[in-house]
Amino acid sequence: MPYAYTYTPKYPEEKSMRKVRKETLKEQVINELLRYFKTADKNKLEPEGKLAERMGVSRITVREALAELHDLGYITKRKGKGNYILKSAIATTMRIDTSQDFTTMLETSGFYATQVNHFAGKSEPDEFLTSLLELKEDDVIIDYIQDYYADDTLALVVALQIPEKIFTELPGDFTAKGGDAIRNTSIWQHHTDQDLTHAVINMDTHVNPEINKKFGLAEGTCLIRWRETYYNYLDEPISYGYIYFNPNVTKLNMVTSFDQIFRHN
Repeated sequence: MPYAYTYTPKYPEEKSMRKVRKETLKEQVINELLRYFKTADKNKLEPEGKLAERMGVSRITVREALAELHDLGYITKRKGKGNYILKSAIATTMRIDTSQDFTTMLETSGFYATQVNHFAGKSEPDEFLTSLLELKEDDVIIDYIQDYYADDTLALVVALQIPEKIFTELPGDFTAKGGDAIRNTSIWQHHTDQDLTHAVINMDTHVNPEINKKFGLAEGTCLIRWRETYYNYLDEPISYGYIYFNPNVTKLNMVTSFDQIFRHN
């Protein structure tokens, strides 16, 4: 199987050559198994040794790939019976239990993703942000908006509130078209001195007439909202954001694995 590769400009106008990304052998096996899962007549998988023989790889590689697919909820394992394909989980898109990357969520649902970035200005932090981000009296907040489109429809709006002091340069307005371009034009990677590791997400519902207008919804529509606190590798809170989802596009789903809840082998 040939290596997968893509060309991804750092910014839409950049034409320079970038390094080719090589898939690991395990990634190739995972992709091949997922392709097979979608067309398999039966849900019971052949033994690891047989799968390894058919794909021309080692049993260890197959075992590692199956373990990752199990963690994603795509297969289940029964002691003494083998591995079984769960097509209902494979067919479920926009799974927030496997990815909170909005670009991936849109792409795996069959949409072409576009991200439009807006510098929305500067503001003074309120009491909530000052406490959350441990800010000083003279700190300034940069307000930044990212609109994600699914094909030509606005799918979600991300509003970021980032302390000016962590920027190496302030980003202007720009548009990133396609998943790889979006992932490779991150303001965190190119405009701040921070090494992000995780975000703590709180989900609630909220009515925001301005966002509803952007989505073309009735003014009083109640929307799903994520509130995210972003952390660096020192576990320091460095930014805050909230995300609104267009209910006509983003059908958020989860797959709950009872293997993880009830089984320990």
